[in-house]
Amino acid sequence: MHTLPPWRVFSTHDGYIKIVSACGAEIATIDRCAKPTTGSQEKNAGLILAAPILYLALNALQANPNDPAAHRMALDALRSANIPITHN
Repeated sequence: MHTLPPWRVFSTHDGYIKIVSACGAEIATIDRCAKPTTGSQEKNAGLILAAPILYLALNALQANPNDPAAHRMALDALRSANIPITHN
């Protein structure tokens, strides 16, 4: 079983991006200063943050491939991967 959503993402003052569960358990830490520095760390954090929603959306599509609601859920999940990172 994976950690259920919602997950939270924030940037620390020492250059890391943290992703934590609703109860504060650390899921991932990304070093913002690591190469490459083209913003890929922020994009990776967004993708990690969206992972549980993407997983649920893919399950819905698999169960109901012709259901417009499942398709909307999948599109919303893809959009959620672009959530901006706040500073904590």
